[in-house]
Amino acid sequence: MRKIAIATLFVLGVALSVSASAASPNPAFVGTWIVSQTISLPDGSPIPTDLLTIPDFIHVDPGYEIRVVSGLFHSTSRGTSWSLGPFRDLNVPVNGGMGIGDWSWGENGAPIFSYHAFLYGASNKPIGYVHVVRTLDVGVGVLATAGEGGEDVLTGYTTLRFFDLAGKPLALQMGPMGTKMTGLAGPFRAVRASTAD
Repeated sequence: MRKIAIATLFVLGVALSVSASAASPNPAFVGTWIVSQTISLPDGSPIPTDLLTIPDFIHVDPGYEIRVVSGLFHSTSRGTSWSLGPFRDLNVPVNGGMGIGDWSWGENGAPIFSYHAFLYGASNKPIGYVHVVRTLDVGVGVLATAGEGGEDVLTGYTTLRFFDLAGKPLALQMGPMGTKMTGLAGPFRAVRASTAD
């Protein structure tokens, strides 16, 4: 009787292990992606995408970690000017570090990528940080779909918010005509650069 009980527990344990692993495979968005980010100015007017494309690299681990290299805020970004048309420049007043963070499932089932990166002033000391939240479109985010040429594509919406080291909103003088901005937002499109295997 005892041998039967032990055998039953063993079989039950194996069955639960197999069902648990089958129920939680790595999501399709795990891996490395090349992101094209579109942003909007504070007044809500869109920046033409043919004049401005901000590239990022983002790596998503199965263990919920995210690492990002930004094309907008990086170690030599201070003084960079992005031309948006006549009298419409985006001037980057700070340098930035690599972004790190994590991903989670939102209430509506959409994956959310959230990460932070330091912002450095003229003295190369940190003056604050940027908090970036990327929410993937539900239909595309859960299962990456084939785009042009059979490539995997993710789409969604991004918000960037600037904070000082105390966690209060930080206004950066970077908009056209010296406009101060505490954040940026807009849609993104990402193409797979590699797999997680």
